Amino acid sequence: MLLGADHPESHHSLALVDERRGQFAEAERETLVSLRLNPSQHDAMNTLGVIYAEEGKTGCASRVWRDLLHEVPDYRPRAEI
Repeated sequence: MLLGADHPESHHSLALVDERRGQFAEAERETLVSLRLNPSQHDAMNTLGVIYAEEGKTGCASRVWRDLLHEVPDYRPRAEI
């Protein structure tokens, strides 16, 4: 898939596809690119926490979710389609 280097939403979408396929390293990479391009993407932050949890990186997942809830105390993930 060809992605524009400056489209964080595209990278996050690809990360979601990779995560659902169990390709966690690729999903993590795409999520980090997405967050580097736009650090205030709360859903991408949550996705990163999910990926870390699935990889068994529970400490990393906890830190991401703690930071997310510190930034947005009433955060709720969007429902999946």
